This record gives sequence, C-alpha cells and structure tokens, in this order.
Amino acid sequence: MTNLKIETIEKRMRPGNWIPDGLLRPDQSLKQIIENDKKNLQKLGTNSKELGAMLSALIEKANKSNKHRAEKNRNYDIEIIRTPGLASCPWSEEEFTICTHGEGQKYLSYIQFHITNLNNKIAIYGNSLMIHLIRDHGFFGGPDTKYRIEPSILYALLENQIKRARG
Repeated sequence: MTNLKIETIEKRMRPGNWIPDGLLRPDQSLKQIIENDKKNLQKLGTNSKELGAMLSALIEKANKSNKHRAEKNRNYDIEIIRTPGLASCPWSEEEFTICTHGEGQKYLSYIQFHITNLNNKIAIYGNSLMIHLIRDHGFFGGPDTKYRIEPSILYALLENQIKRARG
C-alpha cells in the first residue's frame, strides 16, 4: 500500500494533472466514490477485485491477438486499440512508474478497449489503467467523468462469466 495522502491522490486525478481529462471532478471525493461503489457491488453480490480480474483476463486474451481483437466467441467481441502515451496510476510513488499495489499495473502504455457482450448487447469502453484501478484500488472512475466504468454495467457485461466461475 502507498504512503501517499488521499489529498495527493485526488489532486493527481483531477483534470490537468496526471490524467489530462481527469478521473475525478473538482467537487468529488475519492473516498466517498470508492465507498459508494463498494456498497453497490455488495448489493450485486460481487466486488471490485472479482470484476477487475475478469475484465483483465478478457483484455489479456485480446491483447495477445495479432489482430488486436480476441476471437469472437459466443460471449464477447473485444477490440484493442493501442494509442501513443503513458498512463500512470495516481497511487504510484512517482509519475510514469508502475504501481505495484495489488496485482500491479500491467501496462504503463495506453491501451484502450471496447467489449460487447454478444448475448445481452451490453458494451463498455475503457483503458488499461482502469482495469488496474478497478481491480487493485476499487476505483471505477468519478461519476460523470470520461473514464468512468459503471460498476453495475460492468457486472451486467460479465454476469454470465461470473456465474460460470462460481459454478
């Protein structure tokens, strides 16, 4: 875990700092957002680690594809878009270093993805940093920000996979 103060992490998340468009609006509280998302996930019977791990597994498979697209299977269509730039975790000790909290940040490079569940047609857009933030920090992005992945939508996207994993 980091020794950084929450105020430092929040500052890094605001527009114009580490993430140019911002992961938090100026009036948002990181602690409150994480607590609210955790409560909502508990109502669904899941948590950020479970959703983040499943999302990570889907993206890893697609990222290894030469076509930058996982094979379309009966459940998901996944597109990977590699763009120039780096994405630093706001919990990192310094900008442009890999965060080692939890399973750690797998990519410092900026990888975007689009996933569609072919059964229920739910789709999400996101990036490699958000996978780490969800899985290892319990943070889905600030409400009404560009990078937010709504926990309930991510759950609905992954629901069949969750049920299969639980038996």
